This record gives sequence, C-alpha cells and structure tokens, in this order.
Amino acid sequence: MTSILNPLLVIGVCTHVFHIHCIEEWIETNDPPTCPKDRTSWAVKS
Repeated sequence: MTSILNPLLVIGVCTHVFHIHCIEEWIETNDPPTCPKDRTSWAVKS
C-alpha cells in the first residue's frame, strides 16, 4: 500500500516527501534503495 499526498508526491517511512518521478528514478539507480536525504532504507509509508 502506498501513501500518497496527491498523485505526484510520496512519503517515505523516514517522513521525507518526494515527487514520485524523482524518487522512482533514484530507487532504480540505487541498490539497495535508500532515502536521498538521510540514506535510511527506502520504503513507502503506509
């Protein structure tokens, strides 16, 4: 389940908010996926 503020923003479990297209690109290029701001393991807040 994803937590979306509006169709373009996503909240991570770390509480940082990102534009969906930006975070998708970041996740695709980083393994393991991390938050771009604090490098915690990335997951969408549910």
